[in-house]
Amino acid sequence: MKSRLKIISFFLAFTAISTISMNCYGRFVLTNKIYNWNGTAGDKFINSAVFWALLVTQIYSGCATIDFLFLNTIEFWTGKNPLAMGPGDSETKIVKKDGQELEVTATKGRLHVKVLTGKKAGTQSVLIFSPEEEAWYMQTNNGKMKIVELSQDDKTVMKLNHPDGISVFVKL
Repeated sequence: MKSRLKIISFFLAFTAISTISMNCYGRFVLTNKIYNWNGTAGDKFINSAVFWALLVTQIYSGCATIDFLFLNTIEFWTGKNPLAMGPGDSETKIVKKDGQELEVTATKGRLHVKVLTGKKAGTQSVLIFSPEEEAWYMQTNNGKMKIVELSQDDKTVMKLNHPDGISVFVKL
């Protein structure tokens, strides 16, 4: 029980700090895409039924969480949201963080990060969104790793995988 409380406290603190330090809440592109798709399902009765089904199964809250934690953060640092971009669109920014310079290139559904200065200069990683799996992958020189995913059994649970092998489950 104490460990669950610590995890919940960590994510509440992370959310609060992220919100305050970023001073930007973003456009919630993924959530809006699901909402707009829902509007094309059929007549107003079918649209309403689909809306309630997505709401009850926590699809909207899962998408909003992915938007908040990842897509809006990417949008804040790069100026563009990878899911809002069209095919062939690209945006590159140089980001300075803790004495390091990073080159961040956003394309549709992808974020390429290259470390330009510091101890890890030359290392690269790529974040890739898989809409079919509702998951984010990190591609590095050492391979590919799923870093965020919704539970297949319970769509109200998100699994955050750290590269060190530690996983944290968050109830949405």
